[in-house]
Amino acid sequence: MMSLDYLMFAVIVGGVGLCVAYFRDGYVAWRKHRAAVSREEARMRKLHSDRLGREDTQANGTMGSDASR
Repeated sequence: MMSLDYLMFAVIVGGVGLCVAYFRDGYVAWRKHRAAVSREEARMRKLHSDRLGREDTQANGTMGSDASR
C-alpha cells in the first residue's frame, strides 16, 4: 500500500514539474517575441525620425535660400 502512495506522489510531482516547464517555455517564448517586436519598433522609429530629419533639413535649406532672395 505504501508503494502506491509513493507512486501517486511521484506522478503528482512529475505533473507539477511538467506544468511549470510548459508555462516557463511559453513565458520565455513570449519574452523573445516581445523583445523582437520592441527591436522592430525601435528600428522603425529611428527610420522615421531619420526621414523626418532629412525632410526638415531639405525644407529648411530651401526656405533659407528663398528668404535670402
